[in-house]
Amino acid sequence: MILLSTFSIFKVEAQETNVKVKYFKSVEIKLDGVLDEPIWQQSEAIGDFSEHFPNDGKLAEKNTEVRMIYTDDYLYISAKAYTVGDNYSMKSLMRDYDHGINDDISFSFDTFSDRNNAYSFNVSPYGVLKEGLISRGGVDGFKVLDTNWDTTWEAEAKIYDGYYIVELKIPFFVLKYKNGVKSWRFNCFRTDPQSWVNTTWAKVPINMRIENLAYMNKMVFEKPLKKSRTPFTIIPYALYNVGKDFENNTTSSKPNAGFDVKVPIGSGANLDLTVNPDFSNTGVNEGSTNITRFELNLPEQRQFFLDNADLFDGYGTGGFATPFYSRRIGYGKSKDGNNVVLPIIAGARLTGKINNNLRVGLLDVQTGGDEENGITSNNNLVLSVEQKVFKKSNISAFYINRQATEETDTLKYNRVFGVDFNFYSNNDNWTGKFYAHKSITPERKGRDYSTGGFLSYQIRNFSSESFWRYEGGNFNSDLGFIQRPDQLVFHEKIGPRFYPKDLLNINWYGIYFKGTIEAKPSISDFNTNENADFLTSSSTPSFISDYNAGLSLLVMFNNKSAISTEAQRRFTYLYSPFEPTRTKGATPLPVGGYKYTDIFVEYVSDKSRKLSLATNVKTGSYFAGNKTTVGLIFRFRVQPYFNFYMKSTYDYITLPNPYPKETSILYVGPKFEFTFTKNLYWTTDVQVNSQNETLGINSRVQWRYHPLSDLYVIYRDNYYTGEFTPIRRALFLKATFWLNI
Repeated sequence: MILLSTFSIFKVEAQETNVKVKYFKSVEIKLDGVLDEPIWQQSEAIGDFSEHFPNDGKLAEKNTEVRMIYTDDYLYISAKAYTVGDNYSMKSLMRDYDHGINDDISFSFDTFSDRNNAYSFNVSPYGVLKEGLISRGGVDGFKVLDTNWDTTWEAEAKIYDGYYIVELKIPFFVLKYKNGVKSWRFNCFRTDPQSWVNTTWAKVPINMRIENLAYMNKMVFEKPLKKSRTPFTIIPYALYNVGKDFENNTTSSKPNAGFDVKVPIGSGANLDLTVNPDFSNTGVNEGSTNITRFELNLPEQRQFFLDNADLFDGYGTGGFATPFYSRRIGYGKSKDGNNVVLPIIAGARLTGKINNNLRVGLLDVQTGGDEENGITSNNNLVLSVEQKVFKKSNISAFYINRQATEETDTLKYNRVFGVDFNFYSNNDNWTGKFYAHKSITPERKGRDYSTGGFLSYQIRNFSSESFWRYEGGNFNSDLGFIQRPDQLVFHEKIGPRFYPKDLLNINWYGIYFKGTIEAKPSISDFNTNENADFLTSSSTPSFISDYNAGLSLLVMFNNKSAISTEAQRRFTYLYSPFEPTRTKGATPLPVGGYKYTDIFVEYVSDKSRKLSLATNVKTGSYFAGNKTTVGLIFRFRVQPYFNFYMKSTYDYITLPNPYPKETSILYVGPKFEFTFTKNLYWTTDVQVNSQNETLGINSRVQWRYHPLSDLYVIYRDNYYTGEFTPIRRALFLKATFWLNI
């Protein structure tokens, strides 16, 4: 068994197929979705696409024909995609549309053939564009496709009876690659919601993401590529905003300006500089309620921090314990513990490849202080180095330093450093991570390290995930996200996966056992609780802080809808009093151990339909009482011009006396999206949260008047819902311009 497992780890992936890309000194191609230029017929065509879903490996019934040619400056691609009809799915005309919901064809280029990073270019039948960066090998379980990356390229499409055609023109200067390279690893795949079929040129197993970089073919250039000149880019902005703070009865009105600069470094790296950046046009975080004891991990949306973000945020265990969480930059804690927005004065960011096997990331951002809230200015420095080992694995090391830059009684600093080993087998059946991190903070000595890892084994009919981590009580990263310090965690998920034939339209289903044990290594000096009949212990703090064990069932249907259900037995030990409803003046639950059981059921319909929904119910005991949570996501569109999205969550909590007897918590977040043209959008987010009794409105009009250059009009309004009184209101007018030199 050990010998077989070892063999599977180092097993060589399937033989790659080559396509020859013909060179031309110059070409005249009109991007119109009409293949009437004779030069296309002089290129080699690729086809014979295979299904990825619902039947991996099966030859595609509706094929795709792709052709590629190139000059010294541009790569040209045409694709003819045959379909079962003309009922195409397109959420909107907005660039960087949602993945998997729309009809589209995607082209992925691993330009360094490192199997870890690639560029992705997508075009829909309506000629809408999406570009992104694939990282971490395209392995499931990670954020592998970042569509926040923007660059200049062109594409058009045209719909015919039974097929559509796309044509692309990609400048070589927008891509990083080695001078004189003769080939790239390449794949092309299609999403076809009409028939619920995904097809791909290089065969990808159904249990792997279709973007997985272990499964690609190769494009061979007739003539070695010469590195084209990458332009020096300046992106200035001008902003004017007016606002009113109703709580403090103050008004503001001020102009602002700043700029970003992109400087190419060699053939594989880029230097990004920012001076007085403004993120007023950044999208709104999807809202939610929080009835847990812990901080929520929200995604980064600020453009400056997103390119090659995996070099910085890939350390540790992501959503639970990571030494770098970019949302900490530009924010601070006030004396009363509230988040305060801090000005970012300037920043520099160097990311990219030094050679085929070495990537580097250097981030340095200076933030201002807030004297009123006792927050000093800080310099935030992050250095990351990633060395490729084996076929596609890597060893990464980092150093983080957050240093106060103002005179204080004690010059405050926080430093963290560590090493991660990220392992991927050649076919990605085995993936794993092992890491060790240490922090240095004044007056926090001993137990100031973090370590952990995971090991995953995924094949067609079986999966196993083992995970463990430890954060010492004094381990601290000011720029990180540590959900629970002083924790030792073990987690296991294991189970088979079945592919029945002709059974209720089921494509596959999996049955999994899941179990987690969390312990607190240091349990001294905790207060004990008063006797209560619902507590498992009332005198001695528990070494085990949490555990849960249960069974889950996930069913995926051929129409891409899914049903999942889970039953769990849980235990939680409260080391300090906790009031889950956030009711003002309410009596908190006492210190002690609590056991409870809950059941979870969820249904998700096919999101590519014009009307779709996802709904879930979780019910059972909850600490000393009971809790039922109902979630709903509703989508409706009049394609491609209007899209409506609404997320809502309702929590109903009952607790015995003297705790809040009955508590209802409701969040409703509708979003309205109009796309008048491919360059003019209007989006409005509304968020109503009964937990903090607020209503927020964010409405944004965006006009892309020039490639990657935008004009924004943004309106924000906030209210307290109790007496419906305003909190603050603001109007922004912002213009950006992308200038290549």
